[in-house]
Amino acid sequence: MGFVTAEGKGGVDPAIVSFAFRATPGAPPALFETEEGWNIVWVTEAAERFEPEFEAVRHTVARRFNAVRQRALYSAYIDELKAAKGTP
Repeated sequence: MGFVTAEGKGGVDPAIVSFAFRATPGAPPALFETEEGWNIVWVTEAAERFEPEFEAVRHTVARRFNAVRQRALYSAYIDELKAAKGTP
């Protein structure tokens, strides 16, 4: 399932997330029941939530923004050329 935040993960029963956050990392898998049936949860490791500072990701954000902008401009240019030639 991968890492899950305390707020949960789409498609995952909140009861499973709650149980996982109470489990001890590295302990043997635990079996428990929810309204949907039996579940096995095995927490292999826990990690603190990490959100980088903006300065650390500034260049990545700028590159992605510029790439999206360039694709939009290119698409608009191609559309103009097609319209000028009468191509749909």
